[in-house]
Amino acid sequence: MRVKFLFITLALIGCFSALSAQITLSLADQEVDKGEVFSLDVNVTEFDSVVGMQFSMVWDKSVLTPIGVENYGLPDLMSSSFGIFEEALTVQWIDQSLRGVTVADDATIFTVKFRAIEATDSTVINFSNMP
Repeated sequence: MRVKFLFITLALIGCFSALSAQITLSLADQEVDKGEVFSLDVNVTEFDSVVGMQFSMVWDKSVLTPIGVENYGLPDLMSSSFGIFEEALTVQWIDQSLRGVTVADDATIFTVKFRAIEATDSTVINFSNMP
């Protein structure tokens, strides 16, 4: 049975930038089978002169199980920047230089690995400013 995962894009409120601009986080839609391990790139746009950010990703724990985070695409972003829970991933990052970091639009800042544990027509992963 195929499972289609639908993901939404949301402007990140919990970021600190020299210009006070909001960045946008996004995930691509994927179709995966029950039991399949898959990776989702977290991409950004308008990531200009950002000094820090904090947010959570939240999902239905009856459908997805988190496995880990990899592919760190920001300076000073590391495993200790993440908290992995059954139904959420928390992210906290600060540019240690305090000069601000700029990355190209659609750049991947990290990748999350999941296992699809339940068959469903679709599920959503939400970005939240609530840690």
